[in-house]
Amino acid sequence: MKDKIVEISKKPAFKLLLLSICWIMIIIPLLSTFHLLNKTFRVSLVFLVINNLLAMYIGRYIKLHNLNSYLMFIFPAVFMIQVIARYGRYGYLYGIIYLLVSFLAYIMTKK
Repeated sequence: MKDKIVEISKKPAFKLLLLSICWIMIIIPLLSTFHLLNKTFRVSLVFLVINNLLAMYIGRYIKLHNLNSYLMFIFPAVFMIQVIARYGRYGYLYGIIYLLVSFLAYIMTKK
């Protein structure tokens, strides 16, 4: 059983899932509670800049490591579930944007 867990934890899909969950569940709430900045600026910074950079990284990572392209759906799916549950209905639009950014990074990356 322990060998199976170690084997699963070494797979790139598991690493992307873990990165997405940690980012959405831990980092974003920590950045949202940073009260020195205006709320609008915090949301813009986190949702539009930082998450887009992460989506670009995921797209490039998938291309460079020759992984299945369906893995691009992990980050937007985890994001949409968390944001819709926490912030409201507009969250699915950001998930679509992150999917498109990941796809663009995927197709523009050269090996």
